[in-house]
Amino acid sequence: MRAKPCTTGTRTAVARRALLDTGFVVALVNKADPDHDRCVDVWRELRTQLLSVEGVLVEAAQLLRRSPGGAAGIVGLVFGAGTELIAITEERASRAVALMKKYADVPMDLVDALLVTIAEERKVHDVLTLDRRGFAAYRVGRERFRLLP
Repeated sequence: MRAKPCTTGTRTAVARRALLDTGFVVALVNKADPDHDRCVDVWRELRTQLLSVEGVLVEAAQLLRRSPGGAAGIVGLVFGAGTELIAITEERASRAVALMKKYADVPMDLVDALLVTIAEERKVHDVLTLDRRGFAAYRVGRERFRLLP
């Protein structure tokens, strides 16, 4: 199971934005992942500015720690796509903790909470994720996320 990045053109010259979540990144990099093909199909057609948090890189690297080239593939994919990694601030961390309490029954982890915090700040409703249960439950205001794939 060799991990390779699936690359496409840069996505920085468009107004539409989407969040990039861990499972989607792992599926793109790992050809053996059962969701690889459907993530690649979405990725090839995607023309949007990607937003994420550092925790996505950390989680993805941990999940692919035994895959040769896994971490390199993740880093290449995320930065090659022009993804804006949004820094954690005290205010964002506080909001993330509040969201984790609100969605404790889902449950929501810190990375997802930070992504939702970014979605609230930037008014983003699209998310590249395989976490259907979580992101189907989370809201930006009263609006649901549009889940891709």
